[in-house]
Amino acid sequence: MKKIALLISLLVCTTSFAQSFGKKVSKSELTPISELLADVKKFEKKEVTIKGMVTNVCSMRGCWMEFASDKEYQSLRIKVRDGDMVFPISAKGKIAYATGTLNHTTFSKDQLISFAQKRAEKTGKPADLSKITGPETYYQFIPVGVTIE
Repeated sequence: MKKIALLISLLVCTTSFAQSFGKKVSKSELTPISELLADVKKFEKKEVTIKGMVTNVCSMRGCWMEFASDKEYQSLRIKVRDGDMVFPISAKGKIAYATGTLNHTTFSKDQLISFAQKRAEKTGKPADLSKITGPETYYQFIPVGVTIE
């Protein structure tokens, strides 16, 4: 009897369960992250589902995750309002799916300098402001549903 109980507890501990947030994610039609970023205008305001390995998670509020793209050295941040969905740190290294829309924001040179200075104050590391040359556009994926395998 003890052996059966031990076996059951091992199965429960080693079985992984998908975690879902928000609406149900359909995995039937996936848009590669590289395709999404290559033709931003084509996907503007269009709801799509993406897939990627989670490479980073917000450690403070779980309000964002970063997905590795299907293209090497490319990634995309998945961002929600604080508290809407709380992504666990344990998602790192797992495959996840997100359904939503791509959002972009362009920051001026002055805004980027301000961000760098605030980050430097927070981390205690000096900011190299000479690398900030002009406005930059940042892309984030705003999900309505997320599933972490």
